[in-house]
Amino acid sequence: MALVDRNLRSSVNYIWNTNAVLGKGATGSVYQGMSKHTGEIVAVKSFNHLSQMRPYEVQRREYEVLSKVNHENIVKLLAIEEESESQNKVLIMELCTGGSLFNILDDPANSFGLEENEFLLVLKHLAAGMKHLRDMNIIHRDLKPGNIMKFLAEDGNSIYKLTDFGAARELEEDQQFMSLYGTEEYLHPEIYARAVLRKPAAKSFSAKVDLWSIGVTLFHIATGSLPFRPYGGRKNKEMMHKITTEKQKGIISGIQHSDNGDIEWNANLPKTCLLSPSLQEKITPLLAGLLEYNPKNMWTFDQFFKSVTHILSHKPVYVFCVNNICDYTFYIQPNEKISNLKTRLASKETACIPVANQLMIHNKRELLDDEPVMFVAPDQPIILINSKATSIKVNNLITSNQFKFPDILSQTSTSNIGEQDAQQSKACASIAYCIQRTAVKSQHYCNFINQVPQQVMSLIEGNVKLLNEKRESCSHLIESLRDQIEYISGTTLNLSKCSDKIDPRTTIKVSTEIHEIRTNFSDKLEKTWKELLPKIIDISKRVENLVDRWQSEPGVFHARVSKARARSDYLCARIKESWVFLHKNKSSRSLGGYESQLHHLEKMRIDANCKKLIRLLYEDIHQALNELVERLDDWYNDAHVALVQSGCLFDELSRLMKSRDRILEQLNDSIESQHLQWQKLINQLAYMTQLNFSQQQASNNIDETNSSSNVIDRVTNMADMGSSGGNGNKLGLNLISNLQSSDSHLSIEKVNIECAHNQDNLVEEIQNLKEAQRRLCASLSENQNLFSELVSITISAKNSGSGQY
Repeated sequence: MALVDRNLRSSVNYIWNTNAVLGKGATGSVYQGMSKHTGEIVAVKSFNHLSQMRPYEVQRREYEVLSKVNHENIVKLLAIEEESESQNKVLIMELCTGGSLFNILDDPANSFGLEENEFLLVLKHLAAGMKHLRDMNIIHRDLKPGNIMKFLAEDGNSIYKLTDFGAARELEEDQQFMSLYGTEEYLHPEIYARAVLRKPAAKSFSAKVDLWSIGVTLFHIATGSLPFRPYGGRKNKEMMHKITTEKQKGIISGIQHSDNGDIEWNANLPKTCLLSPSLQEKITPLLAGLLEYNPKNMWTFDQFFKSVTHILSHKPVYVFCVNNICDYTFYIQPNEKISNLKTRLASKETACIPVANQLMIHNKRELLDDEPVMFVAPDQPIILINSKATSIKVNNLITSNQFKFPDILSQTSTSNIGEQDAQQSKACASIAYCIQRTAVKSQHYCNFINQVPQQVMSLIEGNVKLLNEKRESCSHLIESLRDQIEYISGTTLNLSKCSDKIDPRTTIKVSTEIHEIRTNFSDKLEKTWKELLPKIIDISKRVENLVDRWQSEPGVFHARVSKARARSDYLCARIKESWVFLHKNKSSRSLGGYESQLHHLEKMRIDANCKKLIRLLYEDIHQALNELVERLDDWYNDAHVALVQSGCLFDELSRLMKSRDRILEQLNDSIESQHLQWQKLINQLAYMTQLNFSQQQASNNIDETNSSSNVIDRVTNMADMGSSGGNGNKLGLNLISNLQSSDSHLSIEKVNIECAHNQDNLVEEIQNLKEAQRRLCASLSENQNLFSELVSITISAKNSGSGQY
């Protein structure tokens, strides 16, 4: 009990235990404490002796800064109290149970940086916290992962907060300062030269030095490593300064791999970075601007905030490419079109599929080029298919010797076994988590693969449904067109007979045109339609078989991968436990007999689990995924044929309608030509009648003249009606035939006699002619309506994503 009492500390309202250390820094330590009144868990910062030796004004700065700031992304100051025994000031702050970013990055799971969503969250919260500080004209001067805390809210969301304002002070952006603060790996090169290398300099510094620290911090968070690393680490201080000051514009990292060796410069993030290439493209310019040593090229805070706002304005779009079994993430603006997304997927760095060959599907419909991009959930990506490719293969998701664990059982050094084993065990744990991420991705791929047949089948079934629905309409349309051609053929025949009676030398051009129309209809249009019908029936049967084939196959593979993924989680946890155990012996140069035995057994345990994880990856996950892809490839070969065939049927249907349109246009031209021929015959008949009338004018009275004029009018009217076809043509033929004499001379008397003879039948003939005209017009109207309906349906089907390509 006495031991517990010696570790307890308290103030007026709070109590804490010095064994419950949350963190330690240059100026003091942070402990977990509790309110005496409410039981609220808090963080208590006490200051060490070195900090107490600072001038009071310097000590007071941290209190004043924390009292002024009030922002979600800055650790909240709850109270400033005095420790009961020593009377030293302590800061009571909200507790961030997620720990610091430094501890998070030290976890083997994050050896290669944070996952994409978490990185963006840190970027957003870090920029927001810094924006608040700059609005208050405050400079932090010690920005690093260790001073960014993770707060876990009650709703489960993570909030990153800036903390440790021991070096902070008020400073305008154009003001200067001379004092030296910070952690050397994150220091601006000018401050590093004075604070670490002890180089004399009269130069002062501005608030912009925080931007360099932000750049190093963001690189560390994105990659799990520092951007500038001389051989030997902190010990090689001169080389560290050389790397940071001699790098060229746009360079974001410099690494020296051997003593006095060359520096490896990079303008891009390393391949091990977990961020998607699309996000890396946007983060790299930000890092290049922040990590700029030349004062002429150094960014301002406004540039930093503007760049972060621009990056965060982009939204992720998830795409799964079927033909190479690969997923892509693109960060794009909300107003971009599908055509822009296709352009990105055509590049060599991504799917490398020509834009014209890309078929995008989501929610069982095709996405059209001119519609906005859909921001979908990661587990429901846009499905991308190469319409010209018939095969599917895995795009190097898992390759041989991709993951190689260090041989932890072999000892290469006897000077510090604990340090060596701690490093190797962490390397083992880091690789284990890489394998775990591969297992997770493999499970996602299984889910995506299971979605592919549903999405593809939706397009094929939609096409087939539309084709079947309109098959009867097309048939009726063609039948109606056939009847129309027959009607026009009859009127053309009557026209030819009339023309022969009047002038046998006359050639009727319409007859040739109608013959050509009939030939085109029977040899092309009707023949094509008869060939199209069985194809529509055949594809319906093909679709039914495709549905049945896939539903019975994928479940077993998904279960195998899911089980393997669960085992990978278990093995990773065991390997991490071994790392934690070996890490405790990090500082031990030698171990006792019992401790040495336990140490070696833990190394054997981690080695065995690493081997199990490798076998799990290649023998279970890799094999199951490959077999599933082979099944999909086999199914997709037939599905691709059906998909292409359904598209081709729509193309054939479109061409069929165009052929019908051309025939109808020719038919309309023939009707117009036929009308002109009838008018010509009427004019010729009228001229001949007028000529005979003039010859008989002297011997005939006015009544006879009126009678002949009436006869001409009747003949003219009947000829006009004959131009529309039907029974009326018979009347025209009878009249014109009887009007001609044996020597080709017409007489008014004969015309009058013939008209009188047929007067009783005239009304009936006219009625028959009108009825024939009515039937023809009705047929034309019905035919045109059917054609318009089919055109509308086909256009609608294509616009709604019918899957035709």
